[in-house]
Amino acid sequence: MITEAKIKSLLKEHLLRKEWEECSHRLDDIFDLVFKDGRNIIGIKILGIYTDSHARLREEIENAMLETLKAGSGKVDKIYIAVPANTRLAVLPPANKFKKAGIGLLLVKEDGGVEERIIARPLRSETLDLKQLEELSSLITSLKAKVYAIEERIKEIQPLKQRLSLLESKISRIDERISAIRSRTLTVPDTSAYIKENVTEKEIARISTDLPEFARDNPWLTVLSRRGSEDKP
Repeated sequence: MITEAKIKSLLKEHLLRKEWEECSHRLDDIFDLVFKDGRNIIGIKILGIYTDSHARLREEIENAMLETLKAGSGKVDKIYIAVPANTRLAVLPPANKFKKAGIGLLLVKEDGGVEERIIARPLRSETLDLKQLEELSSLITSLKAKVYAIEERIKEIQPLKQRLSLLESKISRIDERISAIRSRTLTVPDTSAYIKENVTEKEIARISTDLPEFARDNPWLTVLSRRGSEDKP
């Protein structure tokens, strides 16, 4: 049976290998280990398995979750419960309880291995340090410069848009004129029949002057002349 002291020793070595920084915060009455990962302060509560009662074990872990949340609120950024890796997961509180509370679960093996079974959720709202504020300010300045450049390009494009609008208007008027001309062309009357008939009558009049007097002004001349023209394609 792995003891709480052994779990603490193995877990401490593991976190130091990850280059986490052990904190000197006075939270020993709440957590067994307190480390710092970057800007996050992480509190770890260790629970050994000293009972065979599944109900009792689950109750102890749930009480530890409640106590660490209540006492560590506003003091740490993340909370973990650490138990021996050989603990049966079925006897632990459901994973959704850990996730709902934002508490992570660490399983510590006797050979020093540590499994992050459930990832802890940050409990405190993230604050920006001076360096991040400077980077954010620089980014905002850069974005403002880009917006200004875009606005200047828009000003250059505006006269071109006006010219295009005028050109479209002229093209539209030209198109209307072309349509009107086409319409008038289609409505011009066909005078070919009139011209043909008029020419035929003149030819008959000319020919009839060369005929004998009894054949002049004979209406059959007109009929016969038309019949000849109708036979032509």
